[in-house]
Amino acid sequence: MATGQEILHLKLMSYKNKGKTYVRAYRNKWIAPIPEEAALGKKGRSVPAVQIQVGVIQSSGMVKMSSKFLSLHPEFAQQDWYYLNYDLVDENTFFDRLPAESVGFPNKKPVEENVAIEDTAADGDLNDEAADDENPEDKEEGNFKFFLPHYVLKGLAIHQGIVSALAEVFDSKHAEQWISYAIYQILKGGSADCYSDWAYHQILPRVAQNLSGQEVTKLLRTCTPEAWDEFWAKRFKTLQKKQAEVDGRIPIRYCAIDSTSINSYSSAEQIEYGHAKQDEGLPQLNLATVLDQLTGHIVYAFAYNGSINDRGSYSYIYERMKQAGFPMDQIMLISDRGYPSNSMLNKLINDNMAFLTGCPIAAGSNEEKWIFEQGRELERRTQAWDRIHRVYSHTVTESWQKSNKTTAKVYSHLFYDPERAQAVRSNLNSLVVQVFDELSHGRKLDQRLFQEARPYLKEVADPKGSQHQTPKKIWVIDQTAVNRTADRAGWLNIKSNVVEDSSVAIDLYRLRGLIEQGFDQLKNQLPGRRLRVTEASHLGKLLVYLIGCDLRLQIRHNLMLQQERGPNWKMELPGNSINKLLMSMDRYTVRRNRSCEYWLVDLLPKRVRDWLTCLFRVDVPAKRFRS
Repeated sequence: MATGQEILHLKLMSYKNKGKTYVRAYRNKWIAPIPEEAALGKKGRSVPAVQIQVGVIQSSGMVKMSSKFLSLHPEFAQQDWYYLNYDLVDENTFFDRLPAESVGFPNKKPVEENVAIEDTAADGDLNDEAADDENPEDKEEGNFKFFLPHYVLKGLAIHQGIVSALAEVFDSKHAEQWISYAIYQILKGGSADCYSDWAYHQILPRVAQNLSGQEVTKLLRTCTPEAWDEFWAKRFKTLQKKQAEVDGRIPIRYCAIDSTSINSYSSAEQIEYGHAKQDEGLPQLNLATVLDQLTGHIVYAFAYNGSINDRGSYSYIYERMKQAGFPMDQIMLISDRGYPSNSMLNKLINDNMAFLTGCPIAAGSNEEKWIFEQGRELERRTQAWDRIHRVYSHTVTESWQKSNKTTAKVYSHLFYDPERAQAVRSNLNSLVVQVFDELSHGRKLDQRLFQEARPYLKEVADPKGSQHQTPKKIWVIDQTAVNRTADRAGWLNIKSNVVEDSSVAIDLYRLRGLIEQGFDQLKNQLPGRRLRVTEASHLGKLLVYLIGCDLRLQIRHNLMLQQERGPNWKMELPGNSINKLLMSMDRYTVRRNRSCEYWLVDLLPKRVRDWLTCLFRVDVPAKRFRS
């Protein structure tokens, strides 16, 4: 594509006027000295022959063309133009030619300050037009800005492969906008319309500095289902590559899977009424998340219809990840008792997929029969006691027939937790007695409590009723049902086609608590409890929340690693809160008096420098820099 100089056949320059930077197109001509001047030894001079005011350079580098210039050259109105190296170029050329930027800080602006040409011709109309183009709402850059929370969070995102994956999917320019908006959600959690107010007081890359609410919405709409899958797959490959660089091998990823519901008033097709895990009565969509149990990384996620239950989504997760390009032979999904079914496990076995899942102990199943017949003897076996996890264990190897007539081994691990069993029995007795007492006295009853106690109650004819009247119904405790639940209390069944050791199986299963931390970060620390977006942008908003959730989880994970490696080194979060940590870092600023000076970074105490290197994996910033 032709550049501005090639179209205009004029040279281009930038200059400043009243705090704004403008682009001018010009051509000089040479004026030879007259004989009298030559006799005095004076030389000729260059004066402007043509001068055209092009427009004002915005913070993003794009030139806002003046109306007069566009009337003279309408060919420039067909696209956006950027000023770079004394020329006007298209957007792709502009961002391809930019020098690489340091973590957290923007590149140099694509304008040359204090550039001037000899201007002896009358050009008052140029300055007048420049003044007309000024926006009275534009603000002069302040002499201090905040930078440290954005600096460390972006550095962590780079270290975890988030920024590179965004750049591959959405290009480098939009990757800066995605990560800056995600960091804004972590720090402020505000609406898209308030982003520009926050960004004005931050040191940000110029492409992310002045995003309007409308531009943010446009950005979120670029997250199509295809872009969503591509982002997570590329991010996973980056993590695998980093791990291989550390120990020379690609390990099996043990990934917990769970889902949550997110309320929304959007008109998206996936927003439906279903089993609400919170905020009953509101439409919702379901969000399934796959989390690396050992590192805390979000490996994959996808949204699906709010009316579909967990069990109906499990095998679909495998198919989605396979289509997205995940190496499923290197991943073992770990799920709770709400997901598996015999048909689903058969499918996973036939596809040679590794799994470890909690399974419900169904009434009349082989597991329940064994518990009733031999379960009490397990406590007498000293070799069955797991001292680390404080449970008794018993493992049975099952043979499952595959569709090709071969068999596959499935290890069925039964665990008995005495402490949990006692707590379940105590709570069950309290619940049943409380509800029965309320019913007996005809008092108003909480419906949730009644639904929980209903399986252990039954209605029978009142033995004291008259034989000549329709028998009155009364509530009694179903002791058989109570005893059955009490005998099963504290038992857990975990099945896997890979993990033979019961101690390893329960260890991996209990690591699922990490995914609950992720949901807590998503809903309570980020504004991910409810979606207030249109149908076209709900995937983009979810992606922003998940990126923010991933970064918060990594801070926690890095703190845990630091505490394990150096137990004598006291590193703590202020108030054990990531929010307080980021707020305490937000007090450090960068300052300068004039735009031509360096930014000076506030002195950082040792505690803050330790946070940077240990929790965020970033270097301490330079003491001064230019933006």
